[in-house]
Amino acid sequence: MLSNLKSFLLFLRQPNFVQWFKVLFGLFLIYFAILILHYHYYLITFPYPIMYREGTMMATTTLLLHGINPSNFFLEPQYSNLYGITYPLIVLPFASLYGVTLPVHRAIAAFFILASCAIISLVLNRKKTPLLLNFWAVLTLWASLLYPLTTTPCVDPASTGLFFMLLTIFIPFFLNYTYISLFISIIFGILAFYTKAYFLLGLPVVTSYLFLFVSKKKSVLFGCCCLIGFMFSVVAMNYFFPSYFDNCFFVNYNISPQTSMMIVLERQLHKFAQLHIGIIIAMLLVLLYALLRGFWTSKTTNIKSILRQCLSAVQLRNWEAPLIIKQLPLDIYAGIYFAAVLVLCMGKHFGANMWYFFQLFSPFLMITTAWVTGRFRLWPILFSFFLIFNLYSLSSDYNYKYFDKNQTGWLSLEKLVQSNSSIFNSSLIAPLLIKENKEIFEDGAEHFIEGGHRRGLLAQLFAEDKRVFAAQTLLFNRVQNMIIYKKFDLIIIEAGYASNLIPDSFRNFYKFVGPILVNTPQDRKSFLITVWKPI
Repeated sequence: MLSNLKSFLLFLRQPNFVQWFKVLFGLFLIYFAILILHYHYYLITFPYPIMYREGTMMATTTLLLHGINPSNFFLEPQYSNLYGITYPLIVLPFASLYGVTLPVHRAIAAFFILASCAIISLVLNRKKTPLLLNFWAVLTLWASLLYPLTTTPCVDPASTGLFFMLLTIFIPFFLNYTYISLFISIIFGILAFYTKAYFLLGLPVVTSYLFLFVSKKKSVLFGCCCLIGFMFSVVAMNYFFPSYFDNCFFVNYNISPQTSMMIVLERQLHKFAQLHIGIIIAMLLVLLYALLRGFWTSKTTNIKSILRQCLSAVQLRNWEAPLIIKQLPLDIYAGIYFAAVLVLCMGKHFGANMWYFFQLFSPFLMITTAWVTGRFRLWPILFSFFLIFNLYSLSSDYNYKYFDKNQTGWLSLEKLVQSNSSIFNSSLIAPLLIKENKEIFEDGAEHFIEGGHRRGLLAQLFAEDKRVFAAQTLLFNRVQNMIIYKKFDLIIIEAGYASNLIPDSFRNFYKFVGPILVNTPQDRKSFLITVWKPI
């Protein structure tokens, strides 16, 4: 029996046999590359909203284009922005040339998605991973970031923030942790924070990794410089953009505990595991191999010797040396770090549909999987099926019917927006108004601004500015007067709509014209839009 097994293994090791598996694997990758590219093209070019709150960032871009500070207290909550200023600033020169449109914003998001994939490819190239596995990792991350229900490919700063976070983590890796690379890392880390706040998490990854595996001295210096740079940036931002932290920090800080539930984490973990069953099986095979190999080659190894080896790897006295001599790869360390962040905190947020998992954990999972499987000579035979199945799981739900569904409804709404000058809008149609250079009353973030109050120590350090609430009152009174005096040509809101700005009493002044059904392809939702005209 052993002789038969040896003969079978020798047969598998034949170069021609392995080469055929590589060719087949490569052909599947080309197919999925075309599929993902085609779907992404549809997402970018769809002329109507593909998700509910795409108007939020477009509203900020519009203000910047007109030379208006988007963080003016008296623009709240009409032009609230809960995320950051970097993405609209990057979009701004393109919007000035091609207009403040959905495709322009999504194209910039697409650029940063592909740029993030390119960083992953460069890391794998540095780790001497086989080219086909490198390509697989890029496609799998790309498919993850486009996965239906996620906001990354929409008018959203997440792809830009992810790119800056990956630069924060990997620039020191590429430049061997020199001081200049650490300085550049700090700049990108702070920039990531002002793109979308949670991407600041890249800086603690670098700080802790330096301490554990590179140099305790560099870690302390890096951490101190991060703190100083961050404090200066906060002072500068608070001066130039007065309401920035009310929107982008305090609202999220206060809302997060109210939107965290353990059942959400459990649901997302189950879904993530389901989508990555191919990777899970591949990694279990690798683990089984490692255990069997350890059993056969290290029969005399015991727990005491393992503990002794671990203790000998720790260095406490040498300030220049790392705490642990035996280095853990950066991508594996970052993956463990973000897995802990997701389990302990961010994975419980019920407002997210898998996108924290895809943005924070998937890049490092793909690097690790491609690198580990590539260390086996027979990887095309052992793992290619599972890796392709994983890619299929992530891209099999690209259903194009959602782009064509209810197109007539969107066309009807577009005509109404074009032919009427003053419209009270729901957030859903804000992009249509912005495209026509017409005033919006709700951009998608207006419901959250009341959450910007201070609590605890932050209430002592940052005084609350009452102008936010004064602006809310002014806007509320203005909308009420426009309703009473029938200044709105139309009121266009979805059925069941609730807002502080427009009470149910508006029905005394406006009559129902009819419903319009529209669909948003990326979040797979249908909305019944109601149209009202003055009586």
